[in-house]
Amino acid sequence: MTHSSLIDMTTVGAGTKCPGGGTKIAVGLDNGDGTGIADDGILQTGEIDHTNYLCGVGPKRAFVTSTATQGNMGGLAGADARCQALANAANLPGVYKAWLSDSQASPLTRFTHSTLPYIRVDGSQIAADWASLIGSSHSGGISSDEFGTYLSTISIWTGTNDNGSAASTCNNWTSNDSMLNGTFGGSTYSSAWSNTGTHPCDFGTNMYCFEQ
Repeated sequence: MTHSSLIDMTTVGAGTKCPGGGTKIAVGLDNGDGTGIADDGILQTGEIDHTNYLCGVGPKRAFVTSTATQGNMGGLAGADARCQALANAANLPGVYKAWLSDSQASPLTRFTHSTLPYIRVDGSQIAADWASLIGSSHSGGISSDEFGTYLSTISIWTGTNDNGSAASTCNNWTSNDSMLNGTFGGSTYSSAWSNTGTHPCDFGTNMYCFEQ
Protein backbone atom coordinates (compact mmCIF):
# COMPACT_ATOMS: atom_id res chain seq x y z
CA MET A 1 0.00 0.00 0.00
CA THR A 2 1.29 3.47 -0.89
CA HIS A 3 1.20 6.09 1.86
CA SER A 4 1.25 9.83 1.39
CA SER A 5 4.38 11.83 2.08
CA LEU A 6 3.76 14.60 4.60
CA ILE A 7 5.67 17.75 5.54
CA ASP A 8 5.20 19.49 8.88
CA MET A 9 6.65 22.99 9.30
CA THR A 10 6.82 24.67 12.71
CA THR A 11 8.43 27.90 13.88
CA VAL A 12 11.22 27.44 16.44
CA GLY A 13 12.82 29.99 18.72
CA ALA A 14 16.50 30.59 19.20
CA GLY A 15 18.30 27.40 20.23
CA THR A 16 21.07 24.95 19.40
CA LYS A 17 19.85 24.21 15.86
CA CYS A 18 18.92 27.79 14.96
CA PRO A 19 20.68 30.41 17.10
CA GLY A 20 18.56 33.13 15.51
CA GLY A 21 15.34 31.11 15.34
CA GLY A 22 13.80 29.69 12.18
CA THR A 23 11.62 26.89 10.84
CA LYS A 24 11.73 23.18 11.69
CA ILE A 25 10.81 21.03 8.67
CA ALA A 26 9.80 17.42 9.38
CA VAL A 27 9.21 14.95 6.53
CA GLY A 28 7.82 11.43 6.62
CA LEU A 29 5.25 8.93 5.38
CA ASP A 30 1.74 8.80 6.81
CA ASN A 31 2.19 5.07 7.47
CA GLY A 32 1.30 4.72 11.15
CA ASP A 33 4.82 4.13 12.45
CA GLY A 34 5.22 4.44 16.21
CA THR A 35 2.02 5.74 17.75
CA GLY A 36 0.85 7.30 14.48
CA ILE A 37 -2.38 6.48 12.68
CA ALA A 38 -1.89 5.54 9.06
CA ASP A 39 -3.36 7.80 6.40
CA ASP A 40 -4.89 10.28 8.85
CA GLY A 41 -3.18 13.25 7.19
CA ILE A 42 -1.20 14.09 10.34
CA LEU A 43 2.56 13.57 10.63
CA GLN A 44 3.03 11.92 14.03
CA THR A 45 6.37 11.72 15.85
CA GLY A 46 6.97 8.08 14.92
CA GLU A 47 6.28 8.78 11.25
CA ILE A 48 9.02 11.42 10.89
CA ASP A 49 11.88 10.18 8.71
CA HIS A 50 13.92 13.38 8.28
CA THR A 51 14.15 16.70 10.11
CA ASN A 52 15.81 19.81 8.73
CA TYR A 53 16.00 23.42 9.89
CA LEU A 54 15.69 26.60 7.86
CA CYS A 55 17.34 29.20 10.05
CA GLY A 56 17.07 32.94 10.05
CA VAL A 57 20.10 35.17 10.27
CA GLY A 58 21.79 34.65 13.60
CA PRO A 59 25.11 33.96 15.31
CA LYS A 60 27.68 31.78 13.53
CA ARG A 61 28.49 28.40 15.07
CA ALA A 62 31.94 26.93 15.54
CA PHE A 63 32.91 23.49 16.78
CA VAL A 64 35.82 21.13 17.27
CA THR A 65 35.61 17.99 15.15
CA SER A 66 34.68 14.94 17.20
CA THR A 67 37.31 12.86 15.38
CA ALA A 68 41.01 13.38 14.73
CA THR A 69 43.08 13.36 11.57
CA GLN A 70 46.75 13.53 10.61
CA GLY A 71 48.20 16.35 8.54
CA ASN A 72 47.11 14.96 5.17
CA MET A 73 43.49 16.10 4.92
CA GLY A 74 43.34 16.39 1.15
CA GLY A 75 44.16 20.08 1.28
CA LEU A 76 41.76 22.82 2.29
CA ALA A 77 39.02 21.38 0.10
CA GLY A 78 39.22 18.02 1.85
CA ALA A 79 39.21 19.63 5.28
CA ASP A 80 36.22 21.84 4.40
CA ALA A 81 34.33 18.78 3.15
CA ARG A 82 35.08 17.02 6.43
CA CYS A 83 33.65 19.93 8.41
CA GLN A 84 30.53 20.04 6.27
CA ALA A 85 29.97 16.29 6.56
CA LEU A 86 30.23 16.42 10.36
CA ALA A 87 27.86 19.40 10.52
CA ASN A 88 25.37 17.58 8.30
CA ALA A 89 25.56 14.45 10.45
CA ALA A 90 24.76 16.58 13.51
CA ASN A 91 21.86 18.29 11.67
CA LEU A 92 23.56 21.67 11.87
CA PRO A 93 22.32 23.91 9.06
CA GLY A 94 24.63 26.21 7.14
CA VAL A 95 27.93 26.09 5.26
CA TYR A 96 31.04 25.16 7.26
CA LYS A 97 34.74 25.57 6.57
CA ALA A 98 37.84 24.40 8.42
CA TRP A 99 39.89 27.00 10.30
CA LEU A 100 42.99 26.19 8.26
CA SER A 101 45.44 28.03 6.03
CA ASP A 102 47.70 27.00 3.18
CA SER A 103 50.28 28.86 1.09
CA GLN A 104 47.54 30.52 -0.99
CA ALA A 105 44.72 31.24 1.45
CA SER A 106 43.84 31.72 5.11
CA PRO A 107 40.69 32.50 7.11
CA LEU A 108 41.45 36.16 6.42
CA THR A 109 40.79 35.58 2.71
CA ARG A 110 38.47 32.55 2.55
CA PHE A 111 36.09 33.10 5.50
CA THR A 112 33.02 35.29 5.76
CA HIS A 113 33.84 37.95 8.36
CA SER A 114 30.65 38.02 10.41
CA THR A 115 29.42 41.11 12.24
CA LEU A 116 27.33 38.76 14.41
CA PRO A 117 28.61 36.74 17.38
CA TYR A 118 30.42 33.42 17.04
CA ILE A 119 29.05 30.75 19.37
CA ARG A 120 29.71 27.12 20.26
CA VAL A 121 27.08 24.55 19.36
CA ASP A 122 26.01 24.53 23.02
CA GLY A 123 25.13 28.23 22.69
CA SER A 124 28.07 29.74 24.62
CA GLN A 125 29.58 32.81 22.99
CA ILE A 126 33.13 32.60 21.65
CA ALA A 127 33.49 36.13 20.30
CA ALA A 128 31.24 39.12 19.65
CA ASP A 129 32.15 39.29 15.94
CA TRP A 130 35.01 38.66 13.50
CA ALA A 131 37.13 41.50 14.85
CA SER A 132 36.86 40.06 18.35
CA LEU A 133 37.54 36.53 17.11
CA ILE A 134 40.92 37.50 15.64
CA GLY A 135 41.71 40.04 18.36
CA SER A 136 44.18 39.54 21.19
CA SER A 137 41.69 37.27 22.98
CA HIS A 138 38.03 36.35 22.76
CA SER A 139 35.23 35.39 25.11
CA GLY A 140 35.88 31.67 25.50
CA GLY A 141 37.40 28.53 24.07
CA ILE A 142 35.97 26.50 21.17
CA SER A 143 35.71 23.44 23.35
CA SER A 144 32.66 21.50 22.19
CA ASP A 145 32.14 19.25 19.18
CA GLU A 146 29.44 19.29 16.50
CA PHE A 147 26.97 17.66 18.91
CA GLY A 148 27.65 20.19 21.67
CA THR A 149 29.67 17.69 23.72
CA TYR A 150 32.41 19.29 25.81
CA LEU A 151 35.94 18.16 24.97
CA SER A 152 38.76 18.44 27.50
CA THR A 153 41.87 20.38 26.52
CA ILE A 154 43.18 19.11 23.21
CA SER A 155 45.44 20.54 20.51
CA ILE A 156 43.74 21.52 17.26
CA TRP A 157 45.25 21.66 13.77
CA THR A 158 45.04 25.22 12.47
CA GLY A 159 48.07 26.20 10.36
CA THR A 160 46.92 29.66 11.34
CA ASN A 161 47.89 32.46 13.71
CA ASP A 162 45.37 33.91 16.15
CA ASN A 163 44.87 36.88 13.79
CA GLY A 164 43.79 34.57 10.94
CA SER A 165 47.03 34.67 8.93
CA ALA A 166 48.86 31.56 7.72
CA ALA A 167 51.42 29.60 9.77
CA SER A 168 52.87 26.05 9.32
CA THR A 169 50.62 23.83 7.20
CA CYS A 170 51.93 20.24 6.72
CA ASN A 171 52.69 20.97 3.05
CA ASN A 172 49.29 22.60 2.54
CA TRP A 173 47.59 19.77 4.49
CA THR A 174 48.70 17.06 2.08
CA SER A 175 51.41 15.36 4.17
CA ASN A 176 51.70 13.00 7.13
CA ASP A 177 55.51 13.29 7.09
CA SER A 178 56.93 13.28 10.63
CA MET A 179 59.72 15.59 9.43
CA LEU A 180 57.23 18.35 8.60
CA ASN A 181 55.22 20.40 11.07
CA GLY A 182 51.80 21.99 11.34
CA THR A 183 50.64 24.73 13.70
CA PHE A 184 48.10 23.83 16.37
CA GLY A 185 45.99 25.78 18.87
CA GLY A 186 44.34 25.01 22.21
CA SER A 187 40.61 24.30 22.24
CA THR A 188 39.93 25.75 25.71
CA TYR A 189 42.06 28.89 25.29
CA SER A 190 40.73 32.40 24.70
CA SER A 191 44.18 33.55 23.58
CA ALA A 192 46.77 31.45 21.70
CA TRP A 193 43.71 29.45 20.69
CA SER A 194 44.96 29.17 17.11
CA ASN A 195 48.74 29.18 17.51
CA THR A 196 50.08 27.37 20.56
CA GLY A 197 52.94 25.51 18.86
CA THR A 198 53.60 22.89 16.19
CA HIS A 199 53.16 19.12 15.88
CA PRO A 200 54.82 16.71 13.43
CA CYS A 201 52.41 16.06 10.58
CA ASP A 202 51.98 12.38 11.50
CA PHE A 203 50.32 13.52 14.74
CA GLY A 204 46.58 12.86 14.89
CA THR A 205 44.38 15.63 16.25
CA ASN A 206 41.18 17.57 15.59
CA MET A 207 40.14 20.71 13.66
CA TYR A 208 37.99 23.78 14.20
CA CYS A 209 34.99 24.21 11.89
CA PHE A 210 33.23 27.55 11.41
CA GLU A 211 29.85 28.37 9.92
CA GLN A 212 30.08 30.95 7.11
